[in-house]
Amino acid sequence: MADNQPTEFSINCDRTKTPILYTDSVYVLTNEHGVVLDFAQSVGPAPQQFIVSSMGMTREQAKQLIQTMKDTLGIE
Repeated sequence: MADNQPTEFSINCDRTKTPILYTDSVYVLTNEHGVVLDFAQSVGPAPQQFIVSSMGMTREQAKQLIQTMKDTLGIE
């Protein structure tokens, strides 16, 4: 049986090659297989948005993301 103990690791990010994209909104699409988050930005005065990033994950990963966000933001 697999050992489910957390493993420590480091995360490296080259900020010169990994931009931080601002988002005005997020659109959540789900089905029985998983979740897709489409992050969008408003463009000019027109009521138009463009997807700047899209992220897919399993439903279990989405639940873990929600819990991590709650913990980080101090939400119960």
